[in-house]
Amino acid sequence: SELIILNDQGEIVSRAEAGDPSKWISLPADLYNDNYSIAGSIETKIITHEVKTEIEMPLEEGSYTLALRLYTDNDIPARLANDIEYKNGYHILSNFDITKK
Repeated sequence: SELIILNDQGEIVSRAEAGDPSKWISLPADLYNDNYSIAGSIETKIITHEVKTEIEMPLEEGSYTLALRLYTDNDIPARLANDIEYKNGYHILSNFDITKK
């Protein structure tokens, strides 16, 4: 996966590796789904992961987007969740402006 900064034309201006999604699942792949059974009871497992990286910030004034790109081993974009804005293969995390004083 990658953390990416896009300019207002959607071009990548900075990127940094941000972990390996294949290692983020806490259960064996063959057992994972939204609900799983333990000793006859159904429980919901919420999987969370913290991803840390450093990314170079743009130097020019402008509007930018911070995005996360997840992809499969075949370099196919993967969706994180339906309630996160998703555009051109990127999960949109935040929009921000850089201005000079």
